[in-house]
Amino acid sequence: MQQVNLEDTVTTKISLGLVLMILSFMTSGASAQTTVQTGLGIGVSFPSGDYDGSTIDYYEGTAYGMSTGLSGSVRMRILFNDFSILTSIGYSSYGNSGESEPGKGKIELAQSITSFVISPEYHVRLRRYLFHPYAGVNLGLHMFSGSMKFNGVSRVSSGTHDMETVTRLGFGAKGGFIVKLCCDMSLDLGISYDFLNAVGKSWNDRNPNKDQRIDTYLSLNDDRDPEYMPESPDHPVSSARSIETVTVFIAFMFNL
Repeated sequence: MQQVNLEDTVTTKISLGLVLMILSFMTSGASAQTTVQTGLGIGVSFPSGDYDGSTIDYYEGTAYGMSTGLSGSVRMRILFNDFSILTSIGYSSYGNSGESEPGKGKIELAQSITSFVISPEYHVRLRRYLFHPYAGVNLGLHMFSGSMKFNGVSRVSSGTHDMETVTRLGFGAKGGFIVKLCCDMSLDLGISYDFLNAVGKSWNDRNPNKDQRIDTYLSLNDDRDPEYMPESPDHPVSSARSIETVTVFIAFMFNL
């Protein structure tokens, strides 16, 4: 059984809003000198919300059980005086391993997220200093993929299984400091909090002709299982799950 909540009209409205926002910033800075930067970023990402937890939580369908991950990104920033637009392509990887139930079974998890993000930003200039703070919002398209390995887990066949690749729309907030270095270089230090599946939660049963617990894990399945029943051993997900992350990052930026 498949239920999809992502509507084309919602996606269209969000895309149109991004375009209008970018045009607004570009228009406001059209009469000012612009600076274009490009660079690379790395970071440490901490799962939050229902993305955190243990492998037991993962098996029970209450959370995704991810541990701390690493991230990297390619960035481009266009500066218009106190405003800027940052676009980035990022990749984050997470994983975990442990028991499926206390004293039973073994689960190994691996997930990755590829993100395409647009970030309008506001900068507070400090004329006497070589650094200044900024704040912004993140609007992103996130692609989830991964795999899981089960060994001796109840009601799930042992072996390695791939998770279906799915896409979600998300948003977040961030803040940080930009430190001016020599030779048209700068250092971007910051932290961001993101809701990665704010739009598009769904449930996808990849084997609708079979009633089996493994289908809970073969897709992201961040919405409630429509066949959930308290006593059902094969349908444990009773509510929608929120995927959130806190990322501390550093990026080296170069003026073009």
